[in-house]
Amino acid sequence: MNKGDFRMNYCKHITVWVLPVLLMLMLIGCSRGVTYVIDVAYAPKIKELSQGQTENIRIAVVPFEDARENKKGIGKRARLTGRTDEF
Repeated sequence: MNKGDFRMNYCKHITVWVLPVLLMLMLIGCSRGVTYVIDVAYAPKIKELSQGQTENIRIAVVPFEDARENKKGIGKRARLTGRTDEF
């Protein structure tokens, strides 16, 4: 096997496997950001106690005022490219 065969096989390997994978990763990384609305209201119906539980669960809710500027989102994520996504 001479050097020319090795280089040709190596180049073919890059063309068939590495370049398509890099292209897919670039396309995935450049996709548009999407905002998902999640309903966080949760009201489970507990009918009986769990094993080892001796009394009903009590939950305390303290009233508070939301003083954030953007009340629709929770936070922001800054990407290495400088783009920011709100969630």
